Amino acid sequence: MNCCGKLHAWDIYDVPNRWKPQRVRCLIVGENPGEQDSMYFYDVPANHDPVRVRTNLLYWLTVVGLISEPTLIAFRAGGFLFDHAIRCHMPFKEIKRISRTADRTEPLLPATPAYLRPLMEEALTVWVMGRIARKAVGVVAKDFPTVRDKISQPPYPCRLRGTKYFVSRYLSRISREHAAIIARELRRSFPEVFGGVVRPAIWN
Repeated sequence: MNCCGKLHAWDIYDVPNRWKPQRVRCLIVGENPGEQDSMYFYDVPANHDPVRVRTNLLYWLTVVGLISEPTLIAFRAGGFLFDHAIRCHMPFKEIKRISRTADRTEPLLPATPAYLRPLMEEALTVWVMGRIARKAVGVVAKDFPTVRDKISQPPYPCRLRGTKYFVSRYLSRISREHAAIIARELRRSFPEVFGGVVRPAIWN
């Protein structure tokens, strides 16, 4: 599906061959890769990393002992894979418009994200990050509960009972302290998947 008529960054960066782990312990479904000139999640930075969702995610997964270091290579080695609910680059205003209605059945998303289904079926856990991601996963996953409550309020972040889905806010819009809470809760929620640690947790 090429809803924007352009090649998606997922394909440009050859994510299935370069970044997909052999055993997907956790598929993380984000919302959107941003504007056309935005740095993509799998675009490895040379020095300073401007992608906040990536810096928050890699740092806290390292701190809680789920990956060995805050790099994309360690992210892959730890069994993590990142994709977007909407793979097309879109103007910020358009994403804001979609986000405002993400808790409703209508209007529909710009296109059905069917590409998520095989990845979700393969993954041991699915981290649904953000309201747009929640709507997208609900469209393609038959076992994903229909939920309309505020993703920024308790009981989130949490594992949806009886499922492999973990739901939280998007990490680019929250403080580092809140990101820490989410990372800890992810590990606590899936002891059968994340029971072992890659390295002792270091809190600072």
